Amino acid sequence: MKRVSVVVAFCVVIGAVIFTYALLKSDAAPLLYKFEVGQSYYYALDYSSEGQGALSPNLQGGSNPAGLTESSTAKIVGQVILKILEKKPAGFYSAEFKIVPSAFAFQYNHKEAAVRPAYIVALIEILDNWAINNFSMEPSAYESYGSVVREILGLLELKFPAERALTWQGMEKQFPNEIPVTFALKGEKLSSSYEISKSYVGGSGSPKIEGAFDYKFDNRAGLVRYLNGERKSEFRIAGQVLSINKTSLKMSYVESKQHGTNAGSLGTLSTASSGGLVKDTLVGEKLVQDLKEASHKNTLGNDNLKTLLAALSMVNRTDGNALAQLGQKISALLFLHPELAREFANLLLQYDWQDGRRLTIAAALTDVGTKEAQEALLSVLRQLPENGKSQVNLLFNLAMVKNPIVAAEDYFREAANTSAHEQLRIKSDFALGIIAHNVMQTEPQRAQNILGELTANLQTTNTIGQQIVLIDSIGNIGMPEQVSVLKPYLENSNNAVKLPAINALRFVDTPDSKGLLINYMKSDDERVRDVAAQSLGVTPGGRNEFELYKERLFQEKSIPVLKHILNNLAKLDAYSPDNLNTIDSFIRQCGHPDICGYAKSLRAMFEKK
Repeated sequence: MKRVSVVVAFCVVIGAVIFTYALLKSDAAPLLYKFEVGQSYYYALDYSSEGQGALSPNLQGGSNPAGLTESSTAKIVGQVILKILEKKPAGFYSAEFKIVPSAFAFQYNHKEAAVRPAYIVALIEILDNWAINNFSMEPSAYESYGSVVREILGLLELKFPAERALTWQGMEKQFPNEIPVTFALKGEKLSSSYEISKSYVGGSGSPKIEGAFDYKFDNRAGLVRYLNGERKSEFRIAGQVLSINKTSLKMSYVESKQHGTNAGSLGTLSTASSGGLVKDTLVGEKLVQDLKEASHKNTLGNDNLKTLLAALSMVNRTDGNALAQLGQKISALLFLHPELAREFANLLLQYDWQDGRRLTIAAALTDVGTKEAQEALLSVLRQLPENGKSQVNLLFNLAMVKNPIVAAEDYFREAANTSAHEQLRIKSDFALGIIAHNVMQTEPQRAQNILGELTANLQTTNTIGQQIVLIDSIGNIGMPEQVSVLKPYLENSNNAVKLPAINALRFVDTPDSKGLLINYMKSDDERVRDVAAQSLGVTPGGRNEFELYKERLFQEKSIPVLKHILNNLAKLDAYSPDNLNTIDSFIRQCGHPDICGYAKSLRAMFEKK
């Protein structure tokens, strides 16, 4: 069965979850599924996936599709049964998602890799807007077929917006990247059914996704009548194609039947045997974790705590390559054994702040970012002399952890409010902004509380220096709410305040923020245009930004601003043909050798993508 998981890994590079984040609203009621407990929904299924990949690519070899020596195919024809088991108090339905194959083929390098199973079954959590929380499978089934189930569920999921919309944007979260998609609702005047199309925002980035899917939603019955489409993905690193995958899926509604309210075999297992099922999300968090664990074991090799501590004692503290390799092994060990974090953190008290070994250990603890690693860093920070170079340089190692613990936040809050050292207060405010940025998706209330505290301090301070510190700290967050906080400072006539306020919009990906930055790009003040152009390039751009860059590229005289515009253009993968034409036109007309050379080098890099 393990070979089957290899096949599926090649066939299914990407597992999907769609999260709607922008809507073109209409006044009509939302589209909803009308699930009934005790009802089973039957669909005819035709699924196929073909993949080519390189297990050991030579990244120096350039683009070489012929080097994709590994191939796989998966084909399932049969039936899907969606059995609604019960409605949970949290508002979602518990359902059984079963694939019953009538034809089945899994091949790896043109050899059969599995026999046809009687069925493939998963327990799923689903909302009536057809958003899927997660799915669970028996361990052996998950190992063999989890990636196929993940992909089919992800493609079937629509996640309708809260209000009916003619179009809406979403992110199809795939392994390993998020892919932007656009939904369009057709047949708005029809009373009974709607056609919905999903298309991928094209581009030259990696992975490159092409394709489309069509759905027919029966509004009266509250179900999808069919879906049909295909998707092709191409993944590159350093210009080399590492994998090419093509997936097609067709599902057609057949009938509904009453099955009663009993949970069924898989549902019974999940209730009676806690932990008996493997649970994962459509984005593949469990798969990601498993792959990370395998990667860390491979990186660590035969090393352990004893051998790595010995290596630290012998390594040349200025040998960057040796320290980097040692840091990767320390990270791998701490990922696999988080309880060992203090063994390495205690060494931070022994090494000078400039010692390469100290930097290596601190970076490893930040990279791992477990609760144990953060607690170890906190322990060291509390033992170091306040505002000393060792402490100050370690502050941001703790702040940059992706999932900061509350104790770390409390430490920075206390330092920002009570420390006698100005630099420590400033850096702690910056750190609070970074923490808010890192938790605003998973714990929005924590981020909101930090923004509220920084805002209150900003609005009560009278010194320009403190205003700049707090504006910069708020700028680290990136919440939409901070735009209204910053507006009075954006209008300040003193550039010492105004420019940091413009820069503080860089992480806010909203029309309000983007509109302000676009307007500042047209300012008479070169410094304002420079900061606005740089800030616009931080978040993904769209057609409005492209049109602005296209216009300003031929009007701007400042070389630093022109470089920002060119950089931003190169990031707009969705408009790559237009980008290339625009850059080509600029190269033909530009008169300064420095900026002409810069544009040509960007053009060459763009083509390699």
